[in-house]
Amino acid sequence: MAYTLRQAVLRTGLTKSTIQRYFKDPPLKFRQAEVNKDNDKNTEWTLTDDDMEVLWQIKIYQSLGLRRPDVIKILSKTPIERQKELDKAIKSLEQKIEEAKLYSTTRINYFDKKIDSNEIQSIMKEVIKTVKSEYHKIEDLNIYKYQFSEDDDINSDKYLLELKELSGTISPDDSKALTLIKKVDDIVYKVNKEKITRFDSIKEGILDLDIDNSSKEFMIQALTSYFNNIVDDSKNLSSITLNIMDLAKKGEKTTSAKVKNEVQKIWNYYDDIGYNHVGISFLLQVFIKFFQTEEIRNRLDGNNERGVAWFIARSIEIFLLER
Repeated sequence: MAYTLRQAVLRTGLTKSTIQRYFKDPPLKFRQAEVNKDNDKNTEWTLTDDDMEVLWQIKIYQSLGLRRPDVIKILSKTPIERQKELDKAIKSLEQKIEEAKLYSTTRINYFDKKIDSNEIQSIMKEVIKTVKSEYHKIEDLNIYKYQFSEDDDINSDKYLLELKELSGTISPDDSKALTLIKKVDDIVYKVNKEKITRFDSIKEGILDLDIDNSSKEFMIQALTSYFNNIVDDSKNLSSITLNIMDLAKKGEKTTSAKVKNEVQKIWNYYDDIGYNHVGISFLLQVFIKFFQTEEIRNRLDGNNERGVAWFIARSIEIFLLER
């Protein structure tokens, strides 16, 4: 079966630029003549089932935290050698979790610094920003639960073209425009659970349409307005973090059932929006590193080495260790 570049983006969750970069460099460069007919940048790309299989392999490698140069090296190897590299990457991830054993498991040291919910939400927004700043990794963490069908592709275009017809007659934030964007987003959500990835996928779909630029601008404004209204991840995570802090203040240990239950909520949150378990483990490792930084310790504990920042990081480490 043949796939357009846009279909590959929607089905795999990889961005257009990511796919193009991989097919422009060895070891996939030999496929470029077939993928991009006539080697013309204005010619529509066509990918085969074999190409799609390679893209899914790329997602798996990157979900283990491998950067593009490492992935390219693996793709240059034989299937047996690739499996060995995968095993090595998995062992490396497991080793990071095992390192948590070096820490003692105890309660926090006494502290009396007052932290309000607004401060925590501000911190959690920074956590999300930190995760998103490593976008070259995060964009490929999702091993999605559903495939994108031909009917989905047809309907997505249909809704976008209906939106185009409204250009010049209503404002981009009109409910009619936002409703059509939501219909497209509901379709793309099947394979693009992460908000920023869905936004990029739909935007690329709009830019690929053979329509005038003013209509595209109107549609992108409607898209931006729609996504600006989606609830920020940090609110959900802030509530969980405050619960963990409250348990710390009450003298709970990082290994207590109550603390583990709250960390489980973070895991469930990312599981519900489509991350695979390796991806969630990576995300939680980002959380751990964030709360171990000197800046966050200062903001939460006055740099107390065994304060709530340490407690949150340690609680997540224990959770990962025991999964």
